[in-house]
Amino acid sequence: MQQAGDLGSPLTERIIKTVGRGGPGSSPSPARSSGGTPAPSGPPKTPAPATDVKKIASVPLPDDEESEPYASSDSDAQLPLSPGQQPAPPTTSGSSSSGSGGSQGLWLFAMLSVVATLLIGVLLVPCADAGLYSAVRTPNYEHLCKELVRAHGRTADAAWHLYAQAAERAAELHSKLPPPAQQLLARARCAVEDAHAAALPLLSKPLAEAQQRLLPVQERALRVWRQATREAFTRLAPLLEAALAHAAAPSPIPIACISQADFLGLLDQSPAVQQHGQELWHAAARQVASKRKAPVWVITCGSEAEHLAVVGGLFSAASSFFRIEGAAYSLPDHAGTLQAELVGYLKTDPAGLVLVAQPDRLHPNSVAVLNAAMSEGGHLQMHGVPVATERALYVVLLEGVSSGAEGEAAVKDQLTRAMTEADPDAGDDAAAIARSFRRRLDAVLPARRLP
Repeated sequence: MQQAGDLGSPLTERIIKTVGRGGPGSSPSPARSSGGTPAPSGPPKTPAPATDVKKIASVPLPDDEESEPYASSDSDAQLPLSPGQQPAPPTTSGSSSSGSGGSQGLWLFAMLSVVATLLIGVLLVPCADAGLYSAVRTPNYEHLCKELVRAHGRTADAAWHLYAQAAERAAELHSKLPPPAQQLLARARCAVEDAHAAALPLLSKPLAEAQQRLLPVQERALRVWRQATREAFTRLAPLLEAALAHAAAPSPIPIACISQADFLGLLDQSPAVQQHGQELWHAAARQVASKRKAPVWVITCGSEAEHLAVVGGLFSAASSFFRIEGAAYSLPDHAGTLQAELVGYLKTDPAGLVLVAQPDRLHPNSVAVLNAAMSEGGHLQMHGVPVATERALYVVLLEGVSSGAEGEAAVKDQLTRAMTEADPDAGDDAAAIARSFRRRLDAVLPARRLP
């Protein structure tokens, strides 16, 4: 508890001091004794009304210039923290560093974009210069330039079409304007044309003089640049061709219906045939990806036993298969049936195995269906919808033929003659279809010899 002589809070002390010094609406305070008790000096005083209190609060205190008794003399001194208050974390340069890092990344991206644009522009310069084009002309670069010219033509046509549409729309909007607005636009156009005609003579003479002065320098610089560019492109042509070939090469599409080991196990086990089979296997993956042509391989069997062994091995190792027996499609109206069945199978398994047995008994109409499926970019139609056929593996089996003794060309010629004779009434059409079938045969491989 506070004693009687304690002044209390600073505000209380200030009010008491003011009242004691004769503030407005108050009398001098009585003197205090040494014990802190005021001395009696007459009758008790009546309390001041509430208005006097308001006046006291509005009058400036005489000790306003004095420092507060509880204020610190050092304004920068840190006040003690409450138990639950945490000090403010020190400021770091993380935000500024992140901002500078973002600006540096943006600047680097802009510089890389400029360099890439300049590099692409330099590489495409020969497409517009016949002299440089002859120095760097390669198959892949020629294809690139042709595609670029074709894209430029399409872009120019589209731009002209848009310009024509915009001009037509502007003319239509102009015709809908009221006559005063049309007259105002016509006067403004005349003013612009007159200003242009007046400024043209003033600008043409200085421009002509500047062009006359710069013409020798321009010709000399152009000649030096063309010579340097020709030499650079001549040296870089092999590297450029290799880079374009690598970039244009699609990812190989491997054969999926049967494994390489299982297929090579059906062939003759001589090192030459096995090596040739491995090369064909890898080449087929690139052929399907680049040319969109299905691999078509002929397997020659010297006897019926070898034929049955190859058929059994294919059926047991392949994930799925579709077998075409020539005798089942030997009539003219069998071609539609063959196409429907083959399309149905390829829709179910586009990368399946198609086995063609007895090809010499196929009718030319049925052979034409196979030609469409085996050609580059070939496909078959089903109800007007194209069905891709290039991912399947086509194996043609020939019985009673030894490719090792007669050679690959002889086997193809023999098969062509047999297919031509399948329908003597077809005449030249049958021969043309058989020759087309021959061109689609990629290789001839001998079957594994049985003891």
